[in-house]
Amino acid sequence: MRHCREVAPTPAGLVLITDWLANSGHGQDADLTQFLAYTGLRLGEGLKMPWHAMDWDEELIHVHRSKKGVFPFVLLLPELARCCAG
Repeated sequence: MRHCREVAPTPAGLVLITDWLANSGHGQDADLTQFLAYTGLRLGEGLKMPWHAMDWDEELIHVHRSKKGVFPFVLLLPELARCCAG
């Protein structure tokens, strides 16, 4: 069985995927794909993420892990900030 990290797209591949989704009328799917890619959240974690979990001042996202995750937060990367802001 292969792990997801073994088949994850490169940064350039992610841009191709999200651009294709956005240009095909699937803008929300493109946004969700970027959000999951830049946070590393599981699908269920990402879909349940409330907007107020974004801490713009501290540049963190507060996370309730679905499994035994060590960190209850995700750093707000510049790529993710651009994705969420635009």
